[in-house]
Amino acid sequence: EATIFDLMRAFKEALENLENDIYHTVRIEDVSIEERVEIIERMLSERGQASFQELYSDSPYRLVVIVTFLAILELIKLNRLVLRQAIPFGPIRIYLNKNE
Repeated sequence: EATIFDLMRAFKEALENLENDIYHTVRIEDVSIEERVEIIERMLSERGQASFQELYSDSPYRLVVIVTFLAILELIKLNRLVLRQAIPFGPIRIYLNKNE
């Protein structure tokens, strides 16, 4: 099982890997935690599993990455997700909790 610290490390890496453009674009995008929860659950029911990066691959914007992370935390709190990590500091795989 992956820990919350493993997930936080993956989140930090995701933010660091976003493009750091010299210019800034102001973009107002309506992204809700509830919307990302639905997207995550649908993606995991179709695929069976996904990495954190795959869960926000539909939009590389920082806001979407942050809201996706918050949605994952909410789903973990509700016991609807299971996170697994085969090796320390390795990729985290995210699954729907079949026992829920």
